[in-house]
Amino acid sequence: MTCRILLSGATGAMGRAIAGLAGTDPDFEITVSISRSSSLPEFPRVDALIDFSTPEQTRRCLEWCRVHEIPLVIGTTGLDDQDHRAVREAAGVIPVCVEANFSVGVHLLYGLVEHAAGVLGDDFDAEVLEIHHRRKVDAPSGTALSLADILARTGKTTAVTDRAGHSGARKPEEVSLASLRGGDVAGEHTVFFLGDGERIELSHRASSREIFARGALRAAGMLAGQESGLHGFSDLLLTGPGHRRD
Repeated sequence: MTCRILLSGATGAMGRAIAGLAGTDPDFEITVSISRSSSLPEFPRVDALIDFSTPEQTRRCLEWCRVHEIPLVIGTTGLDDQDHRAVREAAGVIPVCVEANFSVGVHLLYGLVEHAAGVLGDDFDAEVLEIHHRRKVDAPSGTALSLADILARTGKTTAVTDRAGHSGARKPEEVSLASLRGGDVAGEHTVFFLGDGERIELSHRASSREIFARGALRAAGMLAGQESGLHGFSDLLLTGPGHRRD
């Protein structure tokens, strides 16, 4: 059965990538497309909403999906704590999947980083480097922040985004998040584990936004028909329908 989608943020780079990929896949149909500032339709007639827009538009999408009981996939970055509380509240009514990155490879990277950090422990310092295209407006990237959250579970609890000047010696609990911007880089993330006499680098490099578009469509297809709750993309990939992340 074809999954009918309302696409929010359709004129942005990710929106165009999603629309282009859906146009070649019979399993998906972009029934409604709106820009980052457009009003949502009065009647849904869709199976899921995919939102790659702005925090302001995401808030409107959350409320609309709650009212109409439509599953929601959020790829918008730059959401604040209040936005994430609103997401959790909406997940009490509808199924929601919110991720900074919908690449299958990145979600594999998350698992590898968590495993490596647990094995290496305090003998290795951890640092994160991310590179994106010149038009990206937020830093660090949402994926870098997710990697920092993973490292925090293993004791690297202090995220540092600026070491300019005399910042003092590095503390064991620190993890630096460094951001580079330029060119048309779709997204690169590397986690460095730096020990005495050796280092390990775990990297993911995206050469096309199509991988994120494919993942977002896949999430929408899996989310449609799910129970209400906050569903992680990794959970959906690994365990299939019915798994919830509360």
